[in-house]
Amino acid sequence: MTGFDPMAALLCPIPSSISKFTMSREATSTNKLTEPRITHEYIDAFEDISYDLLSPILIEYERDRFGYTASFIEANIAIADITKPDARRALQVEILDAFDDWKADESALGPGPREQLAVLKRYIIKKP
Repeated sequence: MTGFDPMAALLCPIPSSISKFTMSREATSTNKLTEPRITHEYIDAFEDISYDLLSPILIEYERDRFGYTASFIEANIAIADITKPDARRALQVEILDAFDDWKADESALGPGPREQLAVLKRYIIKKP
């Protein structure tokens, strides 16, 4: 019985027909790298139904080599993830966690988080 010889595989030349990389025009037209580096969209509802939005939240995405940073600039909250949908979900969780944490003991907040909470209160209410 003959087996696979990894050294022989390393020494075999790659046929020229498969060594060339080509990309069709169609493939490049849908390439995410052609998307602008900065884009915007709104959060108009939270996945967590125990919160209501008083007003849509404008979020900014910034694309870099590693993924996307989603930011709620007005509240100075941002988080990064690999895809836009993941960054959006992570930002929503971060916003709601900050809202709950800061509301739990507002008297302990410093000036920065106090201002951030004031912004969040203009956008979010927690259902009773």
